[in-house]
Amino acid sequence: MEKYRFSVDGTSVIIYPFHPSKTDWEKVISELSQDELACIIYPDSVADFRVECFDKNNKQPREPGIMLAALFCFFNDVRAYPRMTLELEYNERILEIDLSPIKQYIFSVNSEKCKILCAKTVEFADGIEIEYYLFGGNIPCAALLCHDSDLFDETVLLRIFSESRSIGTRFAMAVSYSPGGIKIKSVGEALPSEAIACATVCISEKHVLQTGNCAAFISGSRYDFNISRSRLTFYPGIKYLS
Repeated sequence: MEKYRFSVDGTSVIIYPFHPSKTDWEKVISELSQDELACIIYPDSVADFRVECFDKNNKQPREPGIMLAALFCFFNDVRAYPRMTLELEYNERILEIDLSPIKQYIFSVNSEKCKILCAKTVEFADGIEIEYYLFGGNIPCAALLCHDSDLFDETVLLRIFSESRSIGTRFAMAVSYSPGGIKIKSVGEALPSEAIACATVCISEKHVLQTGNCAAFISGSRYDFNISRSRLTFYPGIKYLS
């Protein structure tokens, strides 16, 4: 079965450039690990191609940025398509990949879509006060703004996540900010771009975030992005593995 493996900011994406039968589809799912995504390319009558992306549980990713980054590398480097714009039909939408001479895939997230439902100060048993934010809308999560998220107790974070899941939160995170960048510790199902988008909103409530290039660190991994008003532009690290 023809397939190509890519890494996008540490997430494995396997591209299958063919139209599989039902047996092939089941085999694709069975071969995936819990942290991998599969992307299947189909012929299409409306766009250049139709693509479907899913994980081992046959669930689509919430946003197509990781998949599109892998497809950009596939069409641009592996298949060596000419400089052009490809239209892809995905989840009843038409998405574009610009195979420009810059040879760097970028995608943007609008942080204004991160809606704060409530913001309050939480006092812990040791007397330490921490800012608490609850987000709804497209990215429901709970966030705590602290001095150093690396030192934040993960068991406390897990308890906060458990208590907030009843209202639909997908993850909880501790966020801290310094001139060196943003640090995030999260539990639950958080895409890096989602966690960073909500983190910038939390930080903006207490600090002045300068526009321009910035970095975020999640579980030891670095994510580079650019802040321009409410828009965050990400530059994912893409590797063609095999």
